[in-house]
Amino acid sequence: ACMPVEGGVGRAEVFEEGAIKNAILGGRRNHIVYGTKESVSLRAPYFFPPLLHLNLEKYNPTTLALTSEKDRRTILRIAGGLRKHIKPLEVGYKGERTRFLRLKNGWGTYTYENGNVYEGLWEDGERHGRGTSRYANGNVYE
Repeated sequence: ACMPVEGGVGRAEVFEEGAIKNAILGGRRNHIVYGTKESVSLRAPYFFPPLLHLNLEKYNPTTLALTSEKDRRTILRIAGGLRKHIKPLEVGYKGERTRFLRLKNGWGTYTYENGNVYEGLWEDGERHGRGTSRYANGNVYE
């Protein structure tokens, strides 16, 4: 989820609208499980939450129980190499505010601790009107 996606917009155009395309456009990679069991039973792929932000702490691959402890060294090496690609999350609001009370007002972007982002109109500190929610899992709602 944190390695840069090469090709960005050009690569995203290969996919139809949906989670994969949205994740690529958001600069993220999906973690998906889809194998023989899912194919035979006609089940949809399972999308894991990106291992970024709060999910990285909740599902930290370096501290979770493993089926085989001999894999721990490899996981630590891979995770260490990926850490350099993780951009710190800047939680909070950036945008227009009311003059005196400094409430969110007008156009702005709010980034949440879990990596979800809302960009759009605000009025008196609340979402109001047109806007786009981009979720860390790749879903986008306008």
